[in-house]
Amino acid sequence: MKTICFVIAICLATFVYAQPEVDRMLDYKLEQSVTLDFADTPANEFFQFLRVVSNLNIVLTPQYLMNASHITLKATDLRLKDCIQQALFLTHGSSMHFHGVVLVGTPKEIQEFKLQKWPEDPEHSIEQKLLEQRVSLDFSDTPLTDFVDYFASRAGINIVLHPVFFQQQVLVNIQVQDVSMLTVLRIVCLLNGNATYCYEPGVLKIIPKIFKN
Repeated sequence: MKTICFVIAICLATFVYAQPEVDRMLDYKLEQSVTLDFADTPANEFFQFLRVVSNLNIVLTPQYLMNASHITLKATDLRLKDCIQQALFLTHGSSMHFHGVVLVGTPKEIQEFKLQKWPEDPEHSIEQKLLEQRVSLDFSDTPLTDFVDYFASRAGINIVLHPVFFQQQVLVNIQVQDVSMLTVLRIVCLLNGNATYCYEPGVLKIIPKIFKN
């Protein structure tokens, strides 16, 4: 019996240690309690309040913001995770945890996000750069072309943007703190809905999903 318990303890310790630090930090923040009193408040203002009081990374999809009803919610010492859950109930939204970020969208979007497959970098050079660099960003209604110029310069990588994105009015809205640049790249692609990326020797290409091999 002692041997079995010892083995179980080692397995549990290994699992806890292996859990990414960003996920542990996110779980910790979501356990914080807040007191709030909102009446008929737009969803973006409600979640902005949660960002400020908790230093939590929360990203809302454009589709969610377009459809979300106003939020009326009053609570005392309610955990952040429960605040978010109640707000999603009131606005018919859904969420998922994505590399230290709470990503909020419509139920259909979140279901699709969870099934998203990301490409692997055969040479590992570009992906490794993006993983190692952590940034804090606040972009509002920024053209995708301008965002990509900043991203490439900040990461020190070559990015080729497919011509279709120059023809469309694609705007980037993202506010995050201390996340990897790979996480930023993936979130921007998810928020756009039509975008993904692939690796070629020395280059990261941002392309429409229909062109993905």
